[in-house]
Amino acid sequence: MSNYIGWILFFSTIAFIVLYRIFSKNPEAFRSKYSEFKSIERKYSSPEKIIAALEAAGFCRVRHYSEENRFLATGKISMSSWGEFIEVKLIKDNAEHIICFKSVCSFLFQVYDWGKNKRNAKRFFKALSEI
Repeated sequence: MSNYIGWILFFSTIAFIVLYRIFSKNPEAFRSKYSEFKSIERKYSSPEKIIAALEAAGFCRVRHYSEENRFLATGKISMSSWGEFIEVKLIKDNAEHIICFKSVCSFLFQVYDWGKNKRNAKRFFKALSEI
C-alpha cells in the first residue's frame, strides 16, 4: 500500500479538480488565467482594429462573433504553456468603450503559467495602441 500512496494522491487530486469543475459549473477552475479591463478611445474600438491587433500580437485563428461583440483567438505553444485561449469582448457604453481581455491556458490542468497570460495582455494592448 505504501508503494502506491503517490499514485493515489495524484489520481485523487485529478478527480477532485474534475469533480469541482463539474459541480461548480466553472470549466476554468484550477486553470491559470488572466483578465484585464481597459477603457479605450472610440477610434480603437472598431472590429477591424481589434482583429488587426490580435494578429499583430501573434495570436492565431482569430475569429469575430459580431452578435456578441466578441473575438476569439489562440496563443502559440511555448515553454511557458501549451497554448492559450484568448477572448476579447468589446463593451460599448454611451460615453466610453471598454475592452475585456482574457487569456486562459489551454491545457486543462495547468495551474501556473509563468506570467504568459499577462504577457499576452500586454502584447495585445501594445499592438492595439500602435495601430
